[in-house]
Amino acid sequence: MDPWLEDFRLRIYEVGPDGLATATTIMNVFQEAASHHAESLDMGYPQLSPRSIGWALTKFRLTMVRYPRYGETVTIRTWPRAGKRIFAYRDVEFSVNGERVGIGSSVWCLLDLQARKALSLAKALDGFPCRDERLFPDEIPSVPSCDGAWEWCWSATPRFSELDLNGHVNNSVYLGWAVEPLPRDYPLSRMPREILFAFKREISSDMEVFSRASRMGDNLTVHSLEDRDGGELAKVSIKWL
Repeated sequence: MDPWLEDFRLRIYEVGPDGLATATTIMNVFQEAASHHAESLDMGYPQLSPRSIGWALTKFRLTMVRYPRYGETVTIRTWPRAGKRIFAYRDVEFSVNGERVGIGSSVWCLLDLQARKALSLAKALDGFPCRDERLFPDEIPSVPSCDGAWEWCWSATPRFSELDLNGHVNNSVYLGWAVEPLPRDYPLSRMPREILFAFKREISSDMEVFSRASRMGDNLTVHSLEDRDGGELAKVSIKWL
């Protein structure tokens, strides 16, 4: 199958103080393109929602060479790479004027939105088209855990604008919350070069979320989103440049 190609021109509210796209923006445009591609393959929101089925992102890996600037057009090239039991694998390439600026990989599952259980791809879909092309030589590695006490903590309750079509916090919001506890010199003076993301549980509109972060070495931070009882909602690690 051919990959999906889609262009996104960066808007003023999609960049940070340095004029560069944020990692959250990169994640958002990927999800937008992936959603459009799924719809074109008859396995997107319009086709699945009437059956109370939806896609849920479980893992995400991002490596950026540079972040696009305000006004630049980012070309997304993405495709489903494999389908194994309940997991669907999708890769993505980001480019600007033919220059590759980043690559990513992701793992998704189909959820029964009423029972909140993962479904077999073979049983839920009439075929799962794939492209035999991968951007990373290995699958997404595990997110490293904090090896000591957390250095920083921040908490939040979801805002209405942060909820998705299913009434839960959007995936990209997790990433923004993960970096929020960091001292301001981290996001202002460093670039997130490599990001690993593992989603553990959905965040509903009435949950209080605690975002914890710590350094592991000079250029690596690890992050955990937890509920009030300490239950883990997501894990993130970031290598900074």
